[in-house]
Formats: sequence, C-alpha cells, structure tokens
Amino acid sequence: MVRNIFSKTAGAALACAASIGLVAGCSTDGDAVKSDAGSAASTTTQSDADPAKVRALVLTPKDFPAGYVAQEIPLSQMDDTLDKLRAATKGATFTPASCGDVNAIPDIDFGKIGLAVATKGMTASLTEMVTVGGTTVSNYRKQVTGECSSMTMTMEMEGQKVTSRVKQNVLDTPKVDADDSIVVEAVTTTKVGGQTVETRTLTGAAEVDGYLINVTATNMVPGEDPDRAGFEALFTKAVAKVVDQA
Repeated sequence: MVRNIFSKTAGAALACAASIGLVAGCSTDGDAVKSDAGSAASTTTQSDADPAKVRALVLTPKDFPAGYVAQEIPLSQMDDTLDKLRAATKGATFTPASCGDVNAIPDIDFGKIGLAVATKGMTASLTEMVTVGGTTVSNYRKQVTGECSSMTMTMEMEGQKVTSRVKQNVLDTPKVDADDSIVVEAVTTTKVGGQTVETRTLTGAAEVDGYLINVTATNMVPGEDPDRAGFEALFTKAVAKVVDQA
C-alpha cells in the first residue's frame, strides 16, 4: 500500500512536470486539477483576451460526457496540491538535467483561471481550463518534441528511492477552429521498491484569440488508457465555446 502511494505520487508529479508549460499543477493522487495562470516566464502574445471572462468560458457540467460528475475544487485545495507537488519534486534529479529547469513549478493565481473538473467514479477524470497570459501552444510543442519529450525524475520519499520516466507523443488533433492546437499523450512509468506502475494521460491545448484552452483526460486505473472519445468530445466543445463567446 505504501509503495502504491509513492508510485502514484511520483507518477503524478512527473506527469504534471512534463506538461508544466500548460498545466502548472496536478493532484498528487492522480487528478489533474490546475492550470498555468501565467508566470513571469510566460510568453503569450498580446491580445484583447479578457482574464475576467475565463470562468464564463469554461464548459458547464452538462457539457461533460455521460457518466461524468462535476466536482468543485476549492481554491485552498488547489494551493495545497501545488505545495504537495513542490514538496514531491524538491531535490529531485532530472535526466536530461535541463528538464528540471524547464519544469520548475511557477507561482499561480488560481483566481484567474477558468476551471471545470468531472470524474467517472474512481476510474477516470476530465479537466478543462481556460487562461489568459500563459505560455503558447508553439512553446509547448517544442517542449514535448524536444529533449524533454522523454525524461526521468529520481527522488526520495520517506527513505524510498522513486524513479519515474515519462514519454510524450504528439497525436492527431481533432478538427477545431483554433489559431493553434496540439494533443499530447504522456505515458509515465514509476518504479519503487521493485513495483512498477504505469499511468497515461491525454492533454489537448488550443489558442483562440489570446485565450488558452487546456483539456486533460486521466485514467486513474494503472495501465489503462484514458477516455479518448470523451476527451475528444470535450476538447472540441471547449474550443467551440471560446470561439463562439470570446
């Protein structure tokens, strides 16, 4: 049981770090719950996008696929999750070493993001985020296709050595009316004490008139694939809503 917790925490931390350009925080118990709300290093181009509108631009609970139940994520829980992620990765060693700098966890103002989270029992989650002033899809594409497309993080948790490796692959993107878009699959393999756990996530990102839309699908059952159909349906709806209402 303890080793399962270590594996899950490390896997979630590295999966989050792998996509830090778009997703600035994930729950250390496996659920993606947070987005990059804009750090000092953000490079989104200037636009007329209004940060005050992001909450109105996220999808409503009825827009999620059948079987998913919307969840409320308090701001205090988000802050706590970010603290846990920082603690989990503090002192970690990245290979290649440069990926540690790329995946540094920024400060985030969670009051400036639009967020919608839904889960299907204990097996799957879908998350949508809308932000202004984060990174660009172009920069994210460079990250996931560059030397950090495959990276390893090694750390110690309560005296146990934990090693996680993530491999990222760019997939075909559903047809969306966006300025730029990308879909990335991340496969994270975590080893601790002779036990190996594999987790898979899908992350879709799109830019529309200065707004950054991010949709993430996570399967909380080790080794199982995310809900690809649900992910694509939600990603398409999320982009369409911003196009129509921004």
